Amino acid sequence: MKTKMIILIIAFISHSACTTVNDAQENISQIEENNEVIEVFTHAQWAYYENLDELFQRATDVVRVEVLDDGACETVNIRLPDINNKDWKPFYTVYTLYEVKVIETYKGRLANNNTIMVGQRGGETDRIRLVSDAFVPLKAGDDLTLFITIHEGIYHANLLTPWDAVYRIETEDGTRISSDTRASDDHKLVPVYERGHLSFTIGELRNYRAKEE
Repeated sequence: MKTKMIILIIAFISHSACTTVNDAQENISQIEENNEVIEVFTHAQWAYYENLDELFQRATDVVRVEVLDDGACETVNIRLPDINNKDWKPFYTVYTLYEVKVIETYKGRLANNNTIMVGQRGGETDRIRLVSDAFVPLKAGDDLTLFITIHEGIYHANLLTPWDAVYRIETEDGTRISSDTRASDDHKLVPVYERGHLSFTIGELRNYRAKEE
């Protein structure tokens, strides 16, 4: 089986502002007919958030979660349905989907112990390998705080941005706290992705929650 490499540079204003997919999908279909594996390298320019307030307002949900698995790759549609657009077409891409359990909610309606699927672009199926330079690997057992978007018509949540959407609790001695332990207001959250530039405390997120209530 042959491998064909394609490099895509895609600009994103936000996660849902995806374009030029129809051409890419046609290329994928043609390559599959030729019994080839398509390897796509993507570099995306994501929305930049100056501070926690911008990040919090943009996300539909902000939750502390426990990751329950190492992820599974699927080809999924990430374009929101538009019944008023007769030319609407789905937008298929490769996603890695993770099942996560909610530990604490700072924004949104998810309850503790709810499980949801969270996805991010990148991964490998039988025929397509999508390599993103903004991919943040998650592992079973990870205790993370996620900034996500949940939209009707798409069954999984999306990370708001790769580098500003995933945080871990940083302790003074470097140890991890148990996922069933309530974090203190003073616990600091730091970005998992190396390009992340924001950090804040659990207490700051709880204050946002209190304002919404």
